[in-house]
Amino acid sequence: MLAIIHPGFAIPPFVQGLAVVVPSAAAALIEALHFVKTHNLEANLLAADHVVNQLVANSNKPTDTSVA
Repeated sequence: MLAIIHPGFAIPPFVQGLAVVVPSAAAALIEALHFVKTHNLEANLLAADHVVNQLVANSNKPTDTSVA
């Protein structure tokens, strides 16, 4: 921003590199975190769905009420 406003201000090459690398790394980290959270959520939902289906299947089985 200073280089645009002040014509005598020069940005060192190291800072120019950081200006590209830091936002790119932050975006990649956010995307990776989103990927991990989404896939963990999907796995948890699938596991919960499986448990509910097992419980429903077990509750629909006929029970033996005869006394031995």
